[in-house]
Amino acid sequence: MRKTKYLKLPPAEVKRQGTVVTACFDDAEQVLIMDIFMDSQHSARYLLQVGSGEHKTYEYLTGTWHDYSIAGAMGQETLYVNGMNLASEVSFASEKEAELAFRALGEPVDPWISKSKKRAVFEEIMRLEQEYVSDRHCTERVREVQRYKTMVDSVPELPADFEAWARGLIAPEDYALGSWTKGKAHCTACGSEIDRKALKAADGSGRQAAQGEQAVCPVCGHAVTVRIRSKFIEKTSMVSILQDIDSKKSVARFVDIGFSWSLEGKKTYRSESMWIFLLRHDKRFSHRILYNTIRKTEWERYGCYWKGNPANRTTKAGYMYPGGIEEALEGTDYQVTARLIRAMADGKACLNYNRVLAAYASRDTLNTLEYLYKGRFFRLLKESVENIDYWNGEYRYGPLTRNGRDIEEVFGISDRQKINRIRDLDGGESLVEWMQLSDETGEKIPQETLTWLAENNIRRRDLKDFSERMSVTKIANYIRKQQAGGYKGRTARAVLGQWEDYLSMCRQEKKKLADDMVFRPRELKRRHDEIVQEINHRMMLEELKRSKAKAAEEAKRMREKFPGAEEALREIKERFEYSSGEYMIIVPQKLIEITTEGIALHHCVGSSDRYFERIRNHETYVCFLRKVSEPKVPYYTIEVEPGGTVRQHRGYLDEEPEIEKVKPFIREWQSVLKKRLTEEDRKRAKKSKILREKNIEELKAKKNKRVLDGLMEDLMEAEAV
Repeated sequence: MRKTKYLKLPPAEVKRQGTVVTACFDDAEQVLIMDIFMDSQHSARYLLQVGSGEHKTYEYLTGTWHDYSIAGAMGQETLYVNGMNLASEVSFASEKEAELAFRALGEPVDPWISKSKKRAVFEEIMRLEQEYVSDRHCTERVREVQRYKTMVDSVPELPADFEAWARGLIAPEDYALGSWTKGKAHCTACGSEIDRKALKAADGSGRQAAQGEQAVCPVCGHAVTVRIRSKFIEKTSMVSILQDIDSKKSVARFVDIGFSWSLEGKKTYRSESMWIFLLRHDKRFSHRILYNTIRKTEWERYGCYWKGNPANRTTKAGYMYPGGIEEALEGTDYQVTARLIRAMADGKACLNYNRVLAAYASRDTLNTLEYLYKGRFFRLLKESVENIDYWNGEYRYGPLTRNGRDIEEVFGISDRQKINRIRDLDGGESLVEWMQLSDETGEKIPQETLTWLAENNIRRRDLKDFSERMSVTKIANYIRKQQAGGYKGRTARAVLGQWEDYLSMCRQEKKKLADDMVFRPRELKRRHDEIVQEINHRMMLEELKRSKAKAAEEAKRMREKFPGAEEALREIKERFEYSSGEYMIIVPQKLIEITTEGIALHHCVGSSDRYFERIRNHETYVCFLRKVSEPKVPYYTIEVEPGGTVRQHRGYLDEEPEIEKVKPFIREWQSVLKKRLTEEDRKRAKKSKILREKNIEELKAKKNKRVLDGLMEDLMEAEAV
């Protein structure tokens, strides 16, 4: 369609009010030209190629061409307009022009429409537009599918030794499993059933091997690990491989691979998470990503790779196949990482190699990774890689200085012995932070304390409010003492949270925190409960004395102190409030209502500023759970994340009356809430969820079941949103 040609045609003059159109027709090109006037102002020129349905609109106000439909050219909501609507609101400049447009478009598909030529014109135009858009989308989709299929077809097969190489790294051992026959064991090396007593310890002592010990199979002579209590063992990991394809591209493949041992024999399964095509000589992109859209399935070559990621496939730490690295990276933007990745692959470093590849964009980040690897800071290297931003390759959020001029600047530690200690202990980011504190303050942190900090996942930022007054060792000893006293069975982090609550309330009550007896009371739980009661009693007395004017003044003060918090509660009110059966959820509209709720139930929600700060930041919200029969009587206060996950549920004096009856209602509410969430709620939920997920994964990795069970008891996590 020659747009410039039709733009030069002079428009007719229209002086009528309302929406008026004129029409003319180019027989040679089969193009219908319609000028649109709004209250006699020439607003747009609409072109329609009758044969194909291709259409364009020129806006005179902006001087630009658009793909607007006829309805869009008239400023109408295209989703809710049909030919009859337009015919009722639009008129032709003359009957002659309406007749011209009618004949140019031909007989309508529905003959009965032709009774009204004006309606028939708009109905036919909209039908042609719809067919054109549909055909174009289909054509684009076919081309896109073919393009991605061509890319998939170009990927070579995995090397013949790939699986054997992966097994040698991830699952090189064999086992003596428990058999279905009493007193027998199953050797996974040869598949033989052997007498349990015939499994002798590999140390040559001649004694029977115990559970978990190394033994020798008397049939095949292979070394096996005794796991009589198991009949099935599985090990999984991610492995990566770089493969050259052609002069235009290579590919980075990330494979989830698993190995299992059972009485039925050994099995291997794999599923590729994604393929990242590394492009050569492309002016716009350095790479393209195709995701495996099928989760937990045997690897499939066709039909499951696409640019979208509905199965949420991701990369994680694993091993890199050492072959073909330089050839695959040569000529790509990622070539600068080849030497480092080759060294890491040869050294069998377990890392997230996708993030290592992303570091190509930052020379400082690459230098830092290279230094950590050569310096044998292996755990720190693994954790630092996870802090590399996928988009710009920058090292973020970690304790290291990526552009340091020497080792001391990189670590932020002036004492080289402390840096060596990090390497000797194979420490990660947490140990670096504590060594930095030791370097700044001169405090010597014993190994026992460092171990305790690591086991409880306590970082330097967690002790910010305490470390200025006490040494790290004294803090650790104090928390352990409270765990042995009033907080039996509670985690170190839970005690730390109670201590933070207590200090926050002390500041609010203007207690003398300079006094050690106040700052670190002998019985933290008792003092915490006492100050909650003290605050509640004081606030109750104030509430009784306060007039309505005073109440309004206090509410205003809280609004000014936490601007945006009440607005956040008003925003979620309609979505979060819910009632069913015996219970209901109420969203308070004023911060002072939360304070009053805390007074009534005698807990610290509403007495500590941090809850109001979380509301203001959309990290969590405070809602009231009430009985339908007593909607004005406080029952439970809940702290809930934007996605519906309940962090805390507090009843009277922090007790949990009838909690097993309440939980099903909360689950029902979470299910309903999930359907109500907005896109902004989902974004906020992801941010709020990061710290919890990270902590849970760390607990799982350490197999700390007791702590993990305690955490899960406190949380009521909503389904994925």
